[in-house]
Amino acid sequence: MGKTTKYILIGLGVVVVILVILIATKKPALTQVATEKVAVHEINETVSASGKIKPHIEVKISPEVSGEIVELPIKEGDVVTKGQLLCKIRPDILQSELDRAQAQYNTQKAQIGNAK
Repeated sequence: MGKTTKYILIGLGVVVVILVILIATKKPALTQVATEKVAVHEINETVSASGKIKPHIEVKISPEVSGEIVELPIKEGDVVTKGQLLCKIRPDILQSELDRAQAQYNTQKAQIGNAK
């Protein structure tokens, strides 16, 4: 090896040693900290989120008979009490079914009376 190659290798070795020393002694990044004097403050925080609100208890209401609703005295969200009218179903269809059932009952009663 020539003198020039020797000086180049020594120079590269010195550069590598200097780089290693610089990397080893590098200071970590400083953390920014904000401070304030102690005092009573009111904290106002607003959280916005999307989603669905579901009740703890959900009650499904269905009538014993089907028919057309003619009166609905309550609105969604109203507080109701036991026995309060929730809706009124058109009574003429139910009344005709009742009349038909009573007529069949009377017919059966008459047939029993004739059979005796």
